[in-house]
Amino acid sequence: MIPFGAIAAGVLAANRRGQQGDAASLNVAMRFLVATFALLFVILAFQQHLPFVQVPMLVASVAVVPLLFFPAFTLSRVVVPLGLPRLAHAVARLSPPVASSAEMRAAAVFYGALAALRARSLDPETLAWLEDRLTHEVTLRATSLAAAGLLAAARGRPESARLLFAAVDALTWRTAPRAVRRVARSWLVADAARRGDFRLVASLGRGRGSYMRWPWLMGAIAERLIGAPRAPSDAVLYFAWIAAPHRRATWPMVRRALAAPRGAAGDPARAREGAGDPPLDPLGAALRAHAASLGAPSEAALLAAGRAWDAARDAPATNALIARRALALEARSSVDAVFLRLVESVERDLEVPAARAPAHIVATSPTLAAAASRARQRDLDEIDLIAKRLTRRTAQKETLHVIEEWMEWSSLRRLCERVLRDADASVHRAVFTSIFSGTCNYAVWLFNVRGEKLLGNTIFRWLLAVGRGVADEAATKLLTKNVAAGHGP
Repeated sequence: MIPFGAIAAGVLAANRRGQQGDAASLNVAMRFLVATFALLFVILAFQQHLPFVQVPMLVASVAVVPLLFFPAFTLSRVVVPLGLPRLAHAVARLSPPVASSAEMRAAAVFYGALAALRARSLDPETLAWLEDRLTHEVTLRATSLAAAGLLAAARGRPESARLLFAAVDALTWRTAPRAVRRVARSWLVADAARRGDFRLVASLGRGRGSYMRWPWLMGAIAERLIGAPRAPSDAVLYFAWIAAPHRRATWPMVRRALAAPRGAAGDPARAREGAGDPPLDPLGAALRAHAASLGAPSEAALLAAGRAWDAARDAPATNALIARRALALEARSSVDAVFLRLVESVERDLEVPAARAPAHIVATSPTLAAAASRARQRDLDEIDLIAKRLTRRTAQKETLHVIEEWMEWSSLRRLCERVLRDADASVHRAVFTSIFSGTCNYAVWLFNVRGEKLLGNTIFRWLLAVGRGVADEAATKLLTKNVAAGHGP
């Protein structure tokens, strides 16, 4: 006789103790045995010619077997698209997908949050109910972080969702289920496209782990729009569009990408070819190019604005025009002071797009180079501030909620990677020297004292990658030993 009661009791006991790795194995075994028992019962009913049993059992088999053997498909293709968060939570709680069985409560909240975002209207009470269920999770791992990110997005907190999904996206495939990583990467790609950061879209879609169909398509579109040197051909773009989901929604962007010639946007040589004679009003031309770059941001528009301001700064007519305006307004400031404030305002406006643009484009314009330098210095100051805060919190044993700890680390990592992109070896070494000691001690504290082994191991891995890039042998040896300690159950 099969001990169904003992197996079910073991599952419940493991859940109560928080031993979700054991509960996952028992859950799979219980699911298989229940389905086998139901199948045998149906066969026996047909053999014994019991019509009053046959029809109900057939109906139950049709409903139960997909739920037991294909829970992920049932949730993602049936329950979630219907926009029923509480039903999705119940289904995932009773029969979680095998890949998410290690985080049963978090998996239920994850699918419930996905269903809430697909509903016709967001219900604040349902979101609060899901958040309350997430607080019962014992150990926060990839699925928990993704669930928190979905709830933050539903609550209208995009920056929190951005940090949480970036933390999930940085995890290895061993520590994050495929469905969770797909949701995190897709949200980050959609968010970057909404903000017009197509270079980030290209990096996410065609960079590390670029095997997901929709992010890969968006990355290919972004590469055509920014004029990347290795942008895909028209045939590859068509194939990616056919293979990816959401074809009707992405078709306008595909047409826009097909209309952009390969490698044309943001090419300094092409910009110089079309420059022509200098305009009669350099300041007016610079203001028009500046407004165009802010209204429709692209690398070509940014390069045009940078070159226009370079020409305006060097033109004698600009100083003469400012002098006439100052005289007409009876201004007391000197022409040089007024022009300096104008240049500083321009550089502040161009900081963000200049920081996103490739280095070979920024280097062709002194105005863009100055704007990118201002952005880099601001990021360096913020990195130093966060690193000092982590050092102080570690020394004082000042704890935050684990989700806030993940967000704190994700914020520091994002800033560092933004500064290190296209930077030379000296900048890499300066950043690593600034953050290594305090961040490593912080990760050790998380790993040994707070028991957040996955977060500590994630920090060790990232520091190890940066340390190898700057050839710091002592730090590399220490971090290699720390990474070998593992990421917990």
